[in-house]
Amino acid sequence: MSWYLFALLAFFLIGTQRFLYKVAASSGLSPSRTTFSFMLTVALLSGLLYSLQPAPLASPGWFLLLAVVNSASFVSATLAHIRALRHISAAVVFPVIRLNIVLVLLFSTLVLSESLSPWQWMGVGLSVLAFVLFSGPREEVSDAVRSARGKAWAQVGLATFAGAAASISSKLAAETGNLLAFIALSYALSTGFSWLAHIVAPAEGEEAAQRQAAATWLGIGIGVLNLAGFYCFLQALSLGPLAVVASINGMHFVVAVVLSVLLYRERPGKTVIAGIGVTVAALILLKGF
Repeated sequence: MSWYLFALLAFFLIGTQRFLYKVAASSGLSPSRTTFSFMLTVALLSGLLYSLQPAPLASPGWFLLLAVVNSASFVSATLAHIRALRHISAAVVFPVIRLNIVLVLLFSTLVLSESLSPWQWMGVGLSVLAFVLFSGPREEVSDAVRSARGKAWAQVGLATFAGAAASISSKLAAETGNLLAFIALSYALSTGFSWLAHIVAPAEGEEAAQRQAAATWLGIGIGVLNLAGFYCFLQALSLGPLAVVASINGMHFVVAVVLSVLLYRERPGKTVIAGIGVTVAALILLKGF
């Protein structure tokens, strides 16, 4: 199978995984229970795969620190995704959070001393424009709805920064050369963090409490899609050009948005559609030429 087919498979698998966040939110399922079963599924599967081909760790202390940062930030981003989708359209949530690539690029420039091309700086500028479009005028709503959306936007902000932290820690961990061990350890820790979040989380409503089994099964589905999508992504990277593969994968939010429009009848306004278009253009430019 060619790198392009692997990249397309990763695109659809990870995009579908993100759509299932929307399913969890719209169905009133427990975000913490869904996240816990998701993390546990990937931890068990990746741990099994690593046990078949174990390898020693070069710097165990540094490796563990990166895994802790990665798992805590990824769990936070996942929970924030689902909570934000309860009050804000998927057509807004997914593109805005995906722009965390700007934070990753800025970290690479300021901390790792990597340079950005003029095209990438144009992408940063378009990202700012996208934020302006997504935060444009909305219809008049009640104070209660406005308050709920304000809290949801706070979750979007959390998911954006946490997602950037997860990406940066993944990049640093990849340089250790033991990716499968990192996945297994990170998701094992993520399982613990998500269980802790489930215990300390405030009451999530009567409907969520009554549908624990549904949340568990949905989390398992998300976990299987996540592991399969990540495997295809790694295969595409091993066979094809990094810039192109990463750019294809960066567009996976489009799958989640399209499925939300088709299945949940979400109708994005003109400014949101323009924001999605600007986001796609920004992601293309941010890969560099």
